[in-house]
Amino acid sequence: MIELRQIQQGDEQLISNAFLDQGWNKPVEQYLNYIERNNNNEIITILAFYDGEFAGYGNLFYKSDYIEFQEQNIPEVVDLNTLIKFRGKGIATAIMNELEKRAFETSSKVGIGVGLIKDYGPAQAMYAKRGYVPNAKGIYYNDKNIGYFDSIQADDSLVLYMVKKKER
Repeated sequence: MIELRQIQQGDEQLISNAFLDQGWNKPVEQYLNYIERNNNNEIITILAFYDGEFAGYGNLFYKSDYIEFQEQNIPEVVDLNTLIKFRGKGIATAIMNELEKRAFETSSKVGIGVGLIKDYGPAQAMYAKRGYVPNAKGIYYNDKNIGYFDSIQADDSLVLYMVKKKER
């Protein structure tokens, strides 16, 4: 069974350790920052638990770091992560459902940036199935719009921004 709740003080070590156990470096400071920003109502961080065990999380940034979303007041889903051992159990879908619900309380659109390397293939497919479409601004690398003949490195910073409209 999947249970969702907002991040709270004391969760930082649990989350960091869970990702460290699978070989990912996600420092405690990252989650302390999320807790502080949740307390200041800047973002919402939703944690997912599967049969009582931490399984993943995602954030909704009410003010996106991406300039195109900022200018249009589009909240952005950021840093959606599911632990590898819990993938395929609906964790990311449950988190996305909650984050979109929260976004649509204040906006008619929600945005997301998705990585373009192979590792993000499942996320790309999920977002397309959920109704996200590219925002027609091309791809970005380290917050810079990429044009013809620009040299870039294919890593986590290579993204395509997408938008989903609220259903009426």
